[in-house]
Amino acid sequence: MQTRRPEQPAARHGGPLLVQSRLRPPAPRVPWVRRLRLLSLLREGAKRPLTVVSAPPGYGKTILLAQWAREDARRMPFAWVTLAEDSQHPATFLFYVIEALRSVDPRFGRQARRRLGGMAGDQVAEAMPALLNDIAALPHRATLVIDDLDAMQEPETQHWMGVLLDNLSGPLHVAIATRSAPLLRIGRLRAQGELTELSADDLRFTEDEARSLLDKRMGLDVDEADLASLNEATEGWPTGVYLGGMYLASGPERVASDFRGTHRHVADFLRDEVLHRQPEPIREFMLRTSILDRLSPGLCDEVSRTEGASLMLGDLERSNLFVVPLDDVDEWYRYQLLFRDMLRSEAARLIPSELAELHRRASLWHQRHGTVMEAVHHALAAGDEEMAVGLVKSNWVVVARSGYRATVWSWFQSLPWQRVRQDPHLCAIAAFLLVYGGEFDMAEVWASRIPERLPASGPLPDGFSSVESIRQLVLSHPVRNVGAALRASRRVVELERPESEWHSAGLIALGINQYVAGHLAEARTNLEAARIQSATAPRPAVEMLALTFLSLLEHDVGDPMVGDQLAIEARRLMDEYDVVDYPILAPLHMASAIAFSRSDPDAVESEMAEALRLAAPYGRSIIPALTALLGARVRLSLGDVAGCRDLLRAANESLGACSDSGTLRQGFASLDARTRPRATRQDLPEALTASEIAVLRLLATDLSLGEIAARLFVSINTIKTHTRHIYQKLQAPSRRVAVDEARRLDLI
Repeated sequence: MQTRRPEQPAARHGGPLLVQSRLRPPAPRVPWVRRLRLLSLLREGAKRPLTVVSAPPGYGKTILLAQWAREDARRMPFAWVTLAEDSQHPATFLFYVIEALRSVDPRFGRQARRRLGGMAGDQVAEAMPALLNDIAALPHRATLVIDDLDAMQEPETQHWMGVLLDNLSGPLHVAIATRSAPLLRIGRLRAQGELTELSADDLRFTEDEARSLLDKRMGLDVDEADLASLNEATEGWPTGVYLGGMYLASGPERVASDFRGTHRHVADFLRDEVLHRQPEPIREFMLRTSILDRLSPGLCDEVSRTEGASLMLGDLERSNLFVVPLDDVDEWYRYQLLFRDMLRSEAARLIPSELAELHRRASLWHQRHGTVMEAVHHALAAGDEEMAVGLVKSNWVVVARSGYRATVWSWFQSLPWQRVRQDPHLCAIAAFLLVYGGEFDMAEVWASRIPERLPASGPLPDGFSSVESIRQLVLSHPVRNVGAALRASRRVVELERPESEWHSAGLIALGINQYVAGHLAEARTNLEAARIQSATAPRPAVEMLALTFLSLLEHDVGDPMVGDQLAIEARRLMDEYDVVDYPILAPLHMASAIAFSRSDPDAVESEMAEALRLAAPYGRSIIPALTALLGARVRLSLGDVAGCRDLLRAANESLGACSDSGTLRQGFASLDARTRPRATRQDLPEALTASEIAVLRLLATDLSLGEIAARLFVSINTIKTHTRHIYQKLQAPSRRVAVDEARRLDLI
């Protein structure tokens, strides 16, 4: 039976005892991935004197260099030194270097080793020239790997390391692995293009590398969603990906989206390898600032009640302590996500009584600097209900208008529901958010919680004149009753001052409702007024809606060419302001489709598809009905009768749910009649009488029924009876359709 021989000292002759295992690359303890892109960089870098691989713990620095040494040993010999605390003395460090390079050339360093003898400082100075001469005399190109340079804390040793690097020449290439930016004089090499640097950004796993580790090395069958989720959570941190794989392997119910920095193996690694190795001031700083999603010097000073956060953050970044810069001017940083999770868990365990105050300080700082969403977030996290409610009431409009309605709704969900239900202003805001998100039934529930008579309180912090004005604006949305919406929009215009932005919102609501109700002249007046007000503010959503419905008006009773121009301008504004997922803009896309129908068939299809997608959340109500009817017009103009009929069926379903749909039912009937198989005179259920023909001729004029009665010397009731019979015989729902059908049949 063979027994393992104990490690023998690697150097004698008066020198220190050297640990042999530190003179060879470590064997892999976990499955590793062949990192071909990084090996290529290392091989190219070996043409220069120095390579520095600098990254936080767990990024695979040692594994990468060991992989390189094993794979390229036949191309070029490698010498290896792993530093440790007991190699702090300059002479001990040089003894390790000499012994490592003896694996390249057994004769290496004899004179230098003799001069080091008693390990005194002056002897190191005497040995260095001999060492440099031996390096220059190496028989062939070689690489010296110095792993874990962070262990070199002794200034004198760092000095001699710098001397070694300053005099690198000839056949020796040095590769250094370090957790933090090395405190060495490498600026000259960098400036001269003689330095290769690999950072954490280079060492992050790509998705292909993560898959190689999880699938090929760990035997896990990970789908694309889990792979993307895991790589996103870990930000490509190789050890994080490996620990995430262990997490997924621990049970069939595990999913990558649940993987956090609080997972035991991750937390243990980061706590032991990173946090506990830091001096107490740094640990305290990290724990207190971990509540922040973004770090800036002023914010960190405010939260931690310290000074010098700017220097601290810069040092943390240079030390690769999982701090990620967010800009190029050292103004904003963040913690790596898993590291932040661990820090927050530790803060909850170690300083729980401080957390509310830390969040309150953060909120006050963000309030002073105008970063609203962070201010609200920290006020809610601090449990400061009054501060949070005040911030929500003052800032919900600007946040929602910027496309973050879901964020504002999340604020409501974080507030005590009892408080929200008892505050009419908050109820009104909730109803507003829901109706503009297409959730009308829930909006009605919240609007019903607002008392109908509230004491006057002056202008609200969100710019409305009153809670009643918000409620009426919610009710002005044309859902299923145009008449009720029309009355509500008129009330908004009455309540809001002309200089208020909500006055233009009331005008646009009034114009839209008047358009649907068939009051086209009044609609044009209010839409033009809303357009003027919104353009001077500016209020792009209002301006886009005004342009949209003015375009539709031009197509109905004006100049279609002008209508096309207005629609295209509305579409341009939507692109300029990057407005997406705003359901009320469904008609805008249909107006664009009408404009493009004469020039760009592909654009027509994409615009119609987007219009129908946006209208879908409304369910069966007026906006989907209008959108479908506009689409039916486009399909019919393109000769697509079947497509037109499909959209008419959808419009009819929506109209069936509306108690008052304005003139949309007549629009449906007109299109429906135009797409049915054409009747002939012989198909009429009953021929028109001479009296009915006489009335029909006058129906084709602008005369009212009373004027027609006077012209024919009969009573208006007689005219109404004739008109009803005409509609029945021609199967026409309206005067205009009856006249069109009569002309087609050559009856008039």
